[in-house]
Amino acid sequence: MKAVFASADAGRIQTSGKTPVPNAKAPNPNNANETNWRTLRQIRSKKFNQLPRAIFSCGSDLLKTGVFYYSVGERWRSIGDFITIPAMRLSVMFAGFAFGLLGLAAGVWGEELTLTPNDRVLIMAPHPDDEVLCCGGIIQEAVQQHMPVKIVFFTYGDYNKWSFSLYRHHPVFRPKAMRAMGAVRHDEAVAAAGVLGVSPDQLVFLGYPDFETMTLWKSHWGRSPALESRHTRVQAVPYSTALRPGAAYKGEEILLDLETIVRDFKPTKIFVSHPADQMPDHRALFLFTRAALRNLPKESFPDLYGYLVHFGAWPEPRGRHQDAALIPPIPLKDREQWMTFPLSGILVNKKYAALEKHRSQYGYSRRFLTSFVRANELFDRMDTSLSVVLPGQDSNLQPSR
Repeated sequence: MKAVFASADAGRIQTSGKTPVPNAKAPNPNNANETNWRTLRQIRSKKFNQLPRAIFSCGSDLLKTGVFYYSVGERWRSIGDFITIPAMRLSVMFAGFAFGLLGLAAGVWGEELTLTPNDRVLIMAPHPDDEVLCCGGIIQEAVQQHMPVKIVFFTYGDYNKWSFSLYRHHPVFRPKAMRAMGAVRHDEAVAAAGVLGVSPDQLVFLGYPDFETMTLWKSHWGRSPALESRHTRVQAVPYSTALRPGAAYKGEEILLDLETIVRDFKPTKIFVSHPADQMPDHRALFLFTRAALRNLPKESFPDLYGYLVHFGAWPEPRGRHQDAALIPPIPLKDREQWMTFPLSGILVNKKYAALEKHRSQYGYSRRFLTSFVRANELFDRMDTSLSVVLPGQDSNLQPSR
């Protein structure tokens, strides 16, 4: 069995066996002149779905060959070579561009992700607003199909002092003020969920330390003391609206919460932050979620989908481009098993309205946040055969009750 090792210096996930998927721009589902995207993809055969990938791969190879001949031609300056090589190199490069563009026009990023009537959808959000950014369309679709939906917030997002200062119009640095902003972000999440059709009783707030959960994963297990947040100056969940107020900032406490949620809710699909995300809390939530699933029997193991938020300058271009497709960042495009969930114009507009409810973050980073209001949502289907090795797993990991 392949394994994910997450030791004290961890935070990186080693995965393998993913299928490369070509780059493509999704058609605009709101354009009346285009064939309905959903219907078209439903009637495509499996072989036809592979055609854009083959075309794109062929175009990519031709383009590389053209670039090679072009570079060779630049070095050969004899008359005969100047006549022969440039003709070859230009023709191959033009063919590569043509085939590559054809592949882009014909395909989309990976298979289409679909929900079934029997699905139970669990959304795992590192911070309030991540649930809307990456899963706003999925949530709406599940609600419309009357599926059970639950949204779990890992933290209250009580770290971003700069956005809080802009929101309050004065500096916000004191621990008590930071905790007060955590309560504000809780209320914003409740309001955003209401726009998406989700009631407060479908929301779970855990309240673990924002921007410090990866440190908690690495170092605070067993006999190690609870982590004290540098920002809120507490060692346990301080919020009365949390699932377990007073739960210590320790790894086994988080595992207890997540295992309880999974056992009680019995999800068939889990959407969680991607292990390649560059934000520590996002990687930590994936690790804890994967660890919480480690003892589930194979027959009840849910499908696991990773969503990406922070990865360099991605997504580009910044700002609201709701007719454009959200595609993977180039370094990850051939390494993961990407799937796309197309959004209708109604879903996109309601997603944007829900995002605006996160006022404390929207005013501070609007161009970045609206970059995720696109014609689709993007997910990586995770390899569920991977196992997780917990830091300090030989210690006495008994959560408080």
